[in-house]
Amino acid sequence: MAHYQFKWSDQTEPLWVDLVDGEDVWSEVVTSLGEALRDIDGNFPPRGRLTLEVSDAAGSLVASITVTAERYAR
Repeated sequence: MAHYQFKWSDQTEPLWVDLVDGEDVWSEVVTSLGEALRDIDGNFPPRGRLTLEVSDAAGSLVASITVTAERYAR
């Protein structure tokens, strides 16, 4: 198991998670993003941006995922 830091762009405190490997990290990143979008419950602002970055124990970035919202006038 390795120690990984999960940091959301809208939060100041990271979350440390122990995972087996890079495949587990990516699975957790995608699952976490899905849960975050569900929890937002329609309150994501136009031009909003949400990023989750994951670093290993040495501080090296190993994964990130970003959602950017655009709303166009009709």
